[in-house]
Amino acid sequence: MKKTQEKGERKFFFSVNLFEELEQWTIYLEFAKAKAVYDDFVGHYGKISFPIGSQLDFFDPGFRYDINMQKRGTFTSKTNDSLSALK
Repeated sequence: MKKTQEKGERKFFFSVNLFEELEQWTIYLEFAKAKAVYDDFVGHYGKISFPIGSQLDFFDPGFRYDINMQKRGTFTSKTNDSLSALK
């Protein structure tokens, strides 16, 4: 099938007046490349569903409590020991 064959490496040359223009082109091309990879994956396997809720749902309840206490600014030395594992 022609659509699934890789075409090989391609080289592009850009001429810009300012370094900022080069950065903008680089950002655009990196985004386009990532989107093409994502679209290809979605075409083969379906849409990706990222967790929308709190990421704290993946931690045990005690650890979740410690993180919530740190956010509130009321934490003990026990909490500090638990949170040092995050760093």
